[in-house]
Amino acid sequence: MHKYKTSASPYLCEIAIDPGMAYTKKDLSVFKGKNERGVAVYGHSPNVLVIAKERYDYWDTLHVLVSALDTGKLAVCGSNFPKDFSEYLMCSNPAVKVRLLSSDQSAEGRDWLLC
Repeated sequence: MHKYKTSASPYLCEIAIDPGMAYTKKDLSVFKGKNERGVAVYGHSPNVLVIAKERYDYWDTLHVLVSALDTGKLAVCGSNFPKDFSEYLMCSNPAVKVRLLSSDQSAEGRDWLLC
């Protein structure tokens, strides 16, 4: 199961990806439920940090999440990204800025989301 950690100040959601599971519409419902109050306060979805500490073979399923974001930034920390993955995600939602980082660069990803 993917694990979520949300904060209101800064408005951020961290998702620790389960390496054995694709990101589905059910996971999107969990994301929305975790961030519902923040969306009501801020009027938009949070910046998102996705972290995969192990090999993840379902990267393409993250379009479900990206498509649902209102605006903001998405930092994805992992490895074995598909070719042109950031462009693929940005095509899912042009209002979201995407940055890909290695799995050990989660601090840099968090810093980028907060600036």
